Amino acid sequence: MKKIVMGATSVLLVFCMIFSLSTVSVFAKEKTAAEAVRELDMNFPVVEIPGFGEGIYSGLSTETELDDSSIWSFSADDIMTLVKEHAGNLILCLLTGNFKKLDVIFTDVLSTIFGDAACDENGIPDPDTGIKARNEVYPKNEYGYRNSYSFHYDWRLDMHTIASQLHEYINRVMEVTSSEKVGLVCFSMGGSVTMTYLYEYYYSASEEDRDHIHSVVFLAGAMNGVGCCEDPFSGNIVFDSTSLMRMLQEMLSTNTDMLWLYTMLNIMYSLRMLEPIVSFANNYLVSNLSTMVDNAMLESIGTIPGFYALMSYERYYDAENFIFDSEEDKARFAGLIEKNRYYHESVQTNSDAIIKSILDDGKNFAVISEYGYSMLPVTSDNDRMSDGTIETFSTSFGATCAAVDGTLGADYVQAVACPCGGNHISPDNQIDASTCKYPDVTWFAKNVKHASSDRYFADMIDLITYSKNQVTVWTYPDLPQYMINQLDLRLIPMTAANAGQVIPFDETTVIAQFFKNLFG
Repeated sequence: MKKIVMGATSVLLVFCMIFSLSTVSVFAKEKTAAEAVRELDMNFPVVEIPGFGEGIYSGLSTETELDDSSIWSFSADDIMTLVKEHAGNLILCLLTGNFKKLDVIFTDVLSTIFGDAACDENGIPDPDTGIKARNEVYPKNEYGYRNSYSFHYDWRLDMHTIASQLHEYINRVMEVTSSEKVGLVCFSMGGSVTMTYLYEYYYSASEEDRDHIHSVVFLAGAMNGVGCCEDPFSGNIVFDSTSLMRMLQEMLSTNTDMLWLYTMLNIMYSLRMLEPIVSFANNYLVSNLSTMVDNAMLESIGTIPGFYALMSYERYYDAENFIFDSEEDKARFAGLIEKNRYYHESVQTNSDAIIKSILDDGKNFAVISEYGYSMLPVTSDNDRMSDGTIETFSTSFGATCAAVDGTLGADYVQAVACPCGGNHISPDNQIDASTCKYPDVTWFAKNVKHASSDRYFADMIDLITYSKNQVTVWTYPDLPQYMINQLDLRLIPMTAANAGQVIPFDETTVIAQFFKNLFG
């Protein structure tokens, strides 16, 4: 009897032990992204490849810096001087329909603003011009990441030239830090630079020469094209009053000094008083755009290779035919065209294969896209969702997006059944990430503007970069696929409750609100 009792007790004890172990695993606290970041071993450097905008100066060929002057900035007073100088002729041209003469005006305006930064027929800048920032190898932390080094480049150059400079810089960083690998984080135009670098020094390299890249993060990248660049360059512009008002709302509605102007324009919009102006712009200005800018582009920004790397493959050829619209122009700018085509035909067409090689090699990889803002109203489709600069479809490698002030619809169903079985539709019903090329490693941040990216993603990028295993949108509960800007301070997980209601712009106008308050 004693043996039976002891045996029963032993069996019960074993069951208790099993149960206690199982309950520990069931009820153990799931580690958060915030906790995981604090445990990271950040034992190799990150090289940041920033976007367009490094200052361009002239006078660099002399030993003294006293004669250096910025040639990529233009004050409001300078612009007003140009307006006053050409206003009379501009009005006369519009009244008489002599659009050819507008080319002379635009040539002078663009040359005055951008002429000193222009390149020659081969896409090579004046050697007396360039950036003043030096690529010293010491931590910059400009984007907030720890153990990071920022690469500076003259964004006017072609992508092959910049990529070779980046290659040299990465080698110097590894040498100085005694590291055998680096992580890459690219922002905006840096996405085009990084894709070129990866094509030339990773995808085309032998397997043993790939070990130096540990991770790649694309943040609001421009590698798939930028509508507000490729559309004007190819003559694909459609003005509409709603997109103009959306832009003015973002620019003026929070400015107390300019609120009166926005209110007046808002009322005019509601009464459709802006339509004749928009119609005139489309029927007369846009339709004659090629005549107006025929020489202007070739004397200024049309000579800069960097701009052509901000275009999709299809739209680039539209731009090439629009700007270099004669055999004489194509022959004169053959060197520039060759550099442009290299990026689109060699790099951009291989982007899928480049990223596939990164994933196949087990490198950490992520895409971070932003949304919640309208496009600049100088494109062929101004309703596209964007971060205010680049459309979300492009930065996310193919997300399905609602119009900027719309939703996917109450009956919308996720377009692609993901192997993970998860739901890729945003809580605000504006984004479906299932159509992205890399849905499980693509994050979205709502209400984050393009120029403000650096404030929000430091911990997130560190976690993706330094984690031993690939982090996905399902790894941490506090780092889901969709995040939202909270009080312009930080990102928090988006929920249906905090996403806010999406209201079409026409329902937000002064007159619409008046009638809503009047009639409920």
